[in-house]
Amino acid sequence: VEEAFHQLKRAREPKSSTSFLAACFLREQLLFAVHAGDCRVGVHESKDGVAWKTSVHSLATAITSLSEEALRLHPARNQLTRTFTTTRFKVPELTRLDCAYPKGATMGTDGFWAELPQEVQGAADDPTWEPTTSCEDDASRLLIRWKAATPLRTTEAANLYVKTK
Repeated sequence: VEEAFHQLKRAREPKSSTSFLAACFLREQLLFAVHAGDCRVGVHESKDGVAWKTSVHSLATAITSLSEEALRLHPARNQLTRTFTTTRFKVPELTRLDCAYPKGATMGTDGFWAELPQEVQGAADDPTWEPTTSCEDDASRLLIRWKAATPLRTTEAANLYVKTK
């Protein structure tokens, strides 16, 4: 992450920032996540939704912890306190998780975890799922399963780059 920052700095890229999340999985174990901003990783514990495991770096959570529902509704949840930026390097958060995900895991944008109801998030464990409700923010998710057979979708999503061989 720091090397990417220095490359952007040397290239004199325009001032910008983004949220990011990278997670390390081993078999059916979610080991850790490195993140900044409001992208999150969670595990599917039931059909009722996703149990989110990473925090959000926003003004809403800067002083006190909030319940998931309170965070989803907080007017300051989009005001980020830590992001990947081209102007100044900020160390991302390392969250050690070491948790099982036998029913799957999800990496999601803030539109997914904050704007979609819990029951819709839970239904999103179907690999063919696409959002049917309108969201103010991008509602994207990457579904992770260890015991996947063959992929159901053979084309790439517009916002996901897939490299094969």
